[in-house]
Amino acid sequence: MARASTPNNAPAGEMPDGLDPDPSPGPDIAPIRSRLVHEFHDYWDAKRAGRPMPRKSDVDPSEIKPLLPYVLLGEFAADPVRLRYRLVGTEVVTVYGADFTGRWLDELDFGDQLVGGWPQQYRRVFESRRPIYGAARLLSTAGMEMHYEFGLFPLSQDGGAPTHCMDVNDYRAALRRAEDSWARIKILRQAG
Repeated sequence: MARASTPNNAPAGEMPDGLDPDPSPGPDIAPIRSRLVHEFHDYWDAKRAGRPMPRKSDVDPSEIKPLLPYVLLGEFAADPVRLRYRLVGTEVVTVYGADFTGRWLDELDFGDQLVGGWPQQYRRVFESRRPIYGAARLLSTAGMEMHYEFGLFPLSQDGGAPTHCMDVNDYRAALRRAEDSWARIKILRQAG
């Protein structure tokens, strides 16, 4: 896997406390600090080999094994544009408290996680044939608000129109903050 090009001197995998959870997602990866998103961007870019996007068959799960727990793979249906989740990584399932593999995006309620909502962002990827990057927030199954960064990457079966979308969600910094909070609570309980 290609070495990540994490910008802004952010520690690997960290997002600063000042992360704006509601920036409008867009095609510029520069503001993204997540090492996982940058690693997959570099991998995706190498696999497309000058084409608008890689073929789905170009993506080899054994080459991106550390990213798989944070990955969602969706398959597009056109007219109207819809997305069915074909694979949901284990960390995604843990954070959401459900495995929605096989479900259509429009059947799920992800709440108000980001500007424009997930259906609009996937439609943008489908129509533009380009990745988009951004930050989102969600209420975890433990009741904690989590801020995370993501990338949505188009893939094609035939090298033409997008047929799939790979979504990389980096929850690691939020999960570390949650672990630190729980550790502080345990220490205070033991001291009290």
